[in-house]
Amino acid sequence: MGSNVFVATSLVDMYAKCGSTGKAREVFDRMVVKDVVSWSAMIGGYSLNGQPKEALELFHLMCSENVRPDEFTVVAVLSACAKLGALDLGDGVRHMKGRDRILWNAMICGLALNGHSKPAFGLFGEMEKSGFSPDGNTERLELQELQSIIMPLLGKSVINRLDIMLVNLPPIRGKSS
Repeated sequence: MGSNVFVATSLVDMYAKCGSTGKAREVFDRMVVKDVVSWSAMIGGYSLNGQPKEALELFHLMCSENVRPDEFTVVAVLSACAKLGALDLGDGVRHMKGRDRILWNAMICGLALNGHSKPAFGLFGEMEKSGFSPDGNTERLELQELQSIIMPLLGKSVINRLDIMLVNLPPIRGKSS
């Protein structure tokens, strides 16, 4: 099992997506060679299946084995942090060395997808201050997040205006027979 990292990682991913994190972990633990994709599949599987603590424990193990996380790992870890309400742990991911635009986008996306709009916008500002220009992906994420914040507010505003208009309408008079 451990000799073909691609096949073994595919099994880990399949088991995790089917909700069998125990079987996924058995395959993962028997792998002789693990790459960042293998680690990300297992961490993401835990996060997806409501096991954020296990996801974070595995992430710490991954880091201790000097495997550098990719954007998929970061999204899974931020998702796990959000599920635990442990955004302070997510800050540890934010302060990783060697960040590139892909990692910035992954961190912004992870926060935005988990309903943490303000930290996502804050990270967007940090990205620019760190000398990284936003690309199309970053800007799309920010626009989507901005839309998710503004639309409910606009909706409430429109409803309030309609309520006021309805109250101020003159009564409708029907034909008298």
